Amino acid sequence: MLEGNKIWYIAATLKQVQGKEVNRLKFQEASGEQIGRENEPLSHLTAETEIEKLASFEAGLGERKNETLFKITAEIEDIEKVLKQAEQLVQRLKKRLQQLKELQRVLSK
Repeated sequence: MLEGNKIWYIAATLKQVQGKEVNRLKFQEASGEQIGRENEPLSHLTAETEIEKLASFEAGLGERKNETLFKITAEIEDIEKVLKQAEQLVQRLKKRLQQLKELQRVLSK
């Protein structure tokens, strides 16, 4: 009879363990579904945040592009001004050289 009680006890314990395992699996499945449902809006928020970051990055890129274009334009203007001054200097030097050659020619006679 003691053997029968042991078998009955083992069977009952096995049913409890199986029931708990089934409940645990159901809970995990339900939790997974709930997490999936909870993550869906979260993924939309994450996507929106990424889009906002991208838009911000793009705006920053536009600002840097405009700053770079402004700097390039300013440098072009500066170089053109210096080049014009250099050309004027060359003209003055040529004129002075011509005057000196003329003076040399007159004095050499």
